[in-house]
Amino acid sequence: ASKNDGGKKRMIPHSSRGSTYRSSSSISASSSSSSSSSSSSSSSSYGICRVSILDSMHREYIGIHSKPIRGLSICEQSRMVLTAGFDKRLVVTKLSAKSSVVEFRTGPKKPWSCTWEPNSRHGLFAGLDSGKIVGFDCRKPGKVLHSLQCPSNKPVHTVIRINHNWGEPEGILAATYDGAFLLANEDFCKDSSCRWNKVLQATGQIVGPASFDPHTGSLLLSVRGGGGGANGQCAQSDVAKNLVYRISSSPKLHFERVACYSGHSNQVVMTRPAIFALE
Repeated sequence: ASKNDGGKKRMIPHSSRGSTYRSSSSISASSSSSSSSSSSSSSSSYGICRVSILDSMHREYIGIHSKPIRGLSICEQSRMVLTAGFDKRLVVTKLSAKSSVVEFRTGPKKPWSCTWEPNSRHGLFAGLDSGKIVGFDCRKPGKVLHSLQCPSNKPVHTVIRINHNWGEPEGILAATYDGAFLLANEDFCKDSSCRWNKVLQATGQIVGPASFDPHTGSLLLSVRGGGGGANGQCAQSDVAKNLVYRISSSPKLHFERVACYSGHSNQVVMTRPAIFALE
C-alpha cells in the first residue's frame, strides 16, 4: 500500500491482519484490549482498529464480532469494511458511521476468509471451514448467490476474485492447507461438480495465504515444508517459501510458476504475503 505525498509514493508497512484503507489511515483486526482508545459504544470483544498514518497515537476502535476475526477486506468503491468472524457472521461496517450496516450468517460453518467482488459495491465471497465458498449480495442479505465446493474439505483460509489488469472478474482462487485451486467464471456451478484447476497441490507441504496483484497478473503463495517445482524451483527443505505465479488465459485461465523465494527456517507462524506493483 502507498500514500501519495506531493506526487511521490511513500510505502506503508502491510499488516498481517489488515490492510490500508485511505491515504490517512490504516485498518487492522484486533480485540478491544489491544486498542489504546475506543470510539465505539459496542460491547463486541473483537473489531477493527483504525490508525492514523500521520499520527499513530490517534486510533479508533469499532467493535463488530463476539469471537475472533479471521478475515478482513476493504471495498474502495463504497469505503466499507467486510469482516469474517468465528461467531459465524460476515459483517459489513461503514467506517464513517462506525457501525455495521448489514450482516450475513454462515449457518453451522465458520468463515475463515472473505473478499469483495472487484468493481462492485455489493458482491462478496467468503471461504468456510468446510472447504466451501459462498457468495452474497449486500442488497439481498438473506440469499446465498453462489455455493462452490473446493477440491479440499479443509478450511478456505484465502479466497480471491481474479481480475487481471483491473478488468472484469475472470475466476476465483481458493487456498486451503492442502493446496491452491482456481475456478474460472464459466465453470461456476451449483453443486460439487465444479471444474477446479490445481495451482498447487500440497505434497508434504502446508499451503498458507495468497496474494494477487491485478496490475501484473501475479499470484504469491506462502508455503512451508519440502517440495519441488518447475520454473523457479526451490530446494527441498523445511524453510518457508514464497512462490510467484503469472496468470495466463490460453487455452484457459491458469497460473504458471515463475519464481521462488526462501524464508527463514525458524519461522513458527504462517505469514500473510503481499504482492503489489510499485508503478
